Amino acid sequence: RLTDGLDFPYLLLLVSGGHTQIVAVRGVGDYQRWATTIDDALGEAFDKTAKMLGLPYPGGPNVEKAAASGDASRFAFPRPMKGAAQPDFSFSGLKTAVRQAATAIAPLSDRDVADICASFQAAVADAL
Repeated sequence: RLTDGLDFPYLLLLVSGGHTQIVAVRGVGDYQRWATTIDDALGEAFDKTAKMLGLPYPGGPNVEKAAASGDASRFAFPRPMKGAAQPDFSFSGLKTAVRQAATAIAPLSDRDVADICASFQAAVADAL
């Protein structure tokens, strides 16, 4: 239930397990999607990253918890869609980079997991 009025237009960043979109909202029922995911939604990328690293479901809070003690500069993960002509999102390449990094240094220590999580979150934040 809304407690305050809405001022239109506004820009909406929708980030969930199923969607990652930028939407221009001009009025009630009047939307224009400016960008969307072309593969995996961000929440799905978090869940799959957590699973790769042996973290429990749901991935988002567990990746964030591990990242809190990690070094975000240890792994140079790609920034999804950086420099692309279209404003859409893509997180499949980032997930692949996480998998490759984890495989290259396996077995993973708690420090490794924390650093991968921190580096993953930094790449995601840059993309958003």
